[in-house]
Amino acid sequence: RFRGEDISVGQRILFSGDLLCPAQIGVLASLRRPFVQVGQRPIVAVMATGDEIAELGEEASPRAIISSNSYTLISLIRSSGAIPLYLGIAKDQRSDLKARISQALRCDLIITSGGVSMGDYDMVREIMKEEGNSLEFWTVDMKPGKPVAFGSLNGIPTIGLPGNPVSTMTSFFQFARPAILRMQGASQIMLPRLRARLKEALINKSDRPHYIRGVLERIGDDLVVSPTGPQGSGILMSMAKGNCFM
Repeated sequence: RFRGEDISVGQRILFSGDLLCPAQIGVLASLRRPFVQVGQRPIVAVMATGDEIAELGEEASPRAIISSNSYTLISLIRSSGAIPLYLGIAKDQRSDLKARISQALRCDLIITSGGVSMGDYDMVREIMKEEGNSLEFWTVDMKPGKPVAFGSLNGIPTIGLPGNPVSTMTSFFQFARPAILRMQGASQIMLPRLRARLKEALINKSDRPHYIRGVLERIGDDLVVSPTGPQGSGILMSMAKGNCFM
């Protein structure tokens, strides 16, 4: 190996905001740099809401809805580099909601699912309006995921995601993931964007941008994309089958 063929004198190896992947860590080791300054992993509290929601594994009525959102959010938070703190499922009672929120006092961010729509029992948004908390905005022109709320609870930034599972995940990718990455000092916080050819015609019948779940693949020299099937906000398989948003 020739001297300097890998790294030359004075060459910048890493920049502020770069992600430390295995190759970067190997380069640091080769340079005898056992320590570097990094962004701290934020602690993100996760709370589901609703009397109709049940934990996986607990005894529940046949009509109960298993809290799939809790598991997808915990996984999404981990994949974003943060540390999830699961607060469980809050019933549609102010006392239970506030008791669980009080367990997140040492967190950097709170993410809730459900409780931010227009129903009589959607209390998260109402609590964000109370003194000592804040509601900075509510609803976004997007589909799925319109009833997103942002503000603070007990001084901690809070993102209230919709309860429908596809809305939850879509809103997480658009709002929560960039926030978590920014907290860690990342420079690249948005999902990568590519241009691809549609396999079939699509019409947006709504008056707002529609994040359609799709399958991106390479056919010959072309990138081709197609929808995953039915796109209802409760059809979680539309996310499981896909690898992109259109």
